[in-house]
Amino acid sequence: MPTRGSHASLLEYTHSMKTGAAIPSRLSTIQEKYVSVQSSQGR
Repeated sequence: MPTRGSHASLLEYTHSMKTGAAIPSRLSTIQEKYVSVQSSQGR
């Protein structure tokens, strides 16, 4: 059931929106990836 998994992720996403806990961590991971890519390019 793919719909059940997407529904669970949607609930988790809305819950993280309410708590505001998972969003900063995701942004930090994206920032780390961006920084690692820039450093690998020699900037």
